[in-house]
Amino acid sequence: MVIVSTLGVSKQFESQMILVVFKLIFFLVVWMVCGIYLIPTLLRKVRKHLNEETLLLVSMGLCLGMVVFATSVGFSSALGAFIMGSLLAETLEAEKIEKVIAPIKDFFGAIFFVSVGMMVDPKILMDNFGIIILISCASIFGKMIFTTCGVRLAGENLKTAMQSGFSLAQMGEFSFIVASLGMSLGIVSPTVYPVVIAVSVITTFTTPYCIRLAEPAYRVIEAVVPKSWYSILYPNKQDEQELKPSSTWRQFLVSYFSRLSTYIIICIAILVLSSSLGVEFATKGEPVFIKKIVLSCATLLLLAIFIRPMIHNQGKQANLFLSLWTSDINNRFILSFFIVIRYIVAFILLCSVVNLYWSLPWYVIIVFAAVFFAIIFRSKKLLRFYWSVESRFVKNFNARQIVQQRKSTEGAMNELNNLHWIDSNVNVAPFLLSQTSELEGESLKNLNFRKKYNALIISVQRGSKQFDFPDGDFVIHGNDKLLLLGTLNNLRKLDADYDTLVMDYNQVQVLNDFNIKQNNNPSSIIHCLTFIIEEGSEWIGNSLMDSSLIKHKCMVIAIERNDAPIVLPSSHITFQQHDLVWVMGDKKVLYKLLERNYFSKI
Repeated sequence: MVIVSTLGVSKQFESQMILVVFKLIFFLVVWMVCGIYLIPTLLRKVRKHLNEETLLLVSMGLCLGMVVFATSVGFSSALGAFIMGSLLAETLEAEKIEKVIAPIKDFFGAIFFVSVGMMVDPKILMDNFGIIILISCASIFGKMIFTTCGVRLAGENLKTAMQSGFSLAQMGEFSFIVASLGMSLGIVSPTVYPVVIAVSVITTFTTPYCIRLAEPAYRVIEAVVPKSWYSILYPNKQDEQELKPSSTWRQFLVSYFSRLSTYIIICIAILVLSSSLGVEFATKGEPVFIKKIVLSCATLLLLAIFIRPMIHNQGKQANLFLSLWTSDINNRFILSFFIVIRYIVAFILLCSVVNLYWSLPWYVIIVFAAVFFAIIFRSKKLLRFYWSVESRFVKNFNARQIVQQRKSTEGAMNELNNLHWIDSNVNVAPFLLSQTSELEGESLKNLNFRKKYNALIISVQRGSKQFDFPDGDFVIHGNDKLLLLGTLNNLRKLDADYDTLVMDYNQVQVLNDFNIKQNNNPSSIIHCLTFIIEEGSEWIGNSLMDSSLIKHKCMVIAIERNDAPIVLPSSHITFQQHDLVWVMGDKKVLYKLLERNYFSKI
């Protein structure tokens, strides 16, 4: 519907289809990324001022504003309303918005269906009765067959596939909207419209009977098919397992191109915005030179926020990259090529900004772009700022799931669930200490990995013994296997600084995957939980050192505060209300300690 209506508005067909689709994808990505970041944050900031009337005005204003914007850039009003409706549906205020908008929805819904009925000419229905019956049968049986085949190919068993196919045999009332939109745009002939409506009504009435026939039809198929077809119709567990997992290369390529494409689209959007508004503003009035400096620096800063993560592997993509890099030396050429692509894209974007505001020789533009690239590449502040941006985006994106999980556990401790930035960006990696290492005989206090690399030793395996959560006086020996936690960049830096302490890149895991593996291991006592510092908690204002966590060998590995992640916080940092805390420790001790010292007091 979106593509058809968009083509109808823009009057572009056939040869322009690809261009329109790319334009649509571009705006969808920009709207979704900006909307998920901004809309829930805005509603959260003004929540205390929102009663039913203001919430209705805000939500309707946002929807109508997106409609105006969508039509102004050449898309249909339906697309704008759909996008904003999708964004509002994922906010924490979705139920309230649905309640206050219900009267307006019912009012205009009644008008819509009455208008649909009024546009149907009974004479056309009688003249095309045979065509209506033919299309209805083709729709019912076609959707039964093709939906069943599609669900079966997706890995479901035949019974589930047939139930799905028979349940989706109707054309549905949504075709009213598509047909009326097509007719209003001149795409659908007036004689076709009543036929579509009639087919939709007929197939809707047959739906209950189709659903009831699904199981008898399945029993008939089961009785008549040859046994040689059983392997096709009835998958075994091994077949299902082969369908689900994807190769490391496939996972990496999907992650690489999806992230790179998203960053490129966002950066192009910034350039387009700067070009359409900034350049015009800079060239009007004095002082032009100062305006150009300010606007070009602002554009570069906005681009830098997204170029910084674009040129580095982030999250699970980094683990996939390392796994491929170390598994086969032949992979390194291809992976290096992918790195070069990211650098070239970033360099071109920086050159575009300089060229946008300054008329300079090409070699001067390249020099300026190279300087900016080096600054961005080395900037840790940019990376930390981007972490806070991405952390808020992930939190907004998963907000409803997070709230539902907290309600289901009544505010108690939660298992990791990969709904937060920290779950997928903090890593756990094993390091092997060689027999002749210069670190042999050193205590963890003297090594001070936490201060030097912001990395924490979770456990030490020595032969058949394992020492979990060692203290500062613990002394490491040759051939010890150390399990460290930290961000991937810090762990790689530690690995590079010591020749005799080698990280096993194939065993690097994100925190969420590590916790799942520990939970599935009956002999492991290592466990990680999250909890929120609620109002009234006695931990508010107390430092990590003052809390009872450290005394019981429970480690605070991260805190999310005001949507910004703090990985391995200092022991002197104090808890604040609404902090989301990640704690790792002995499973039994962790539960008892937190229940006694935290949940009993809130």
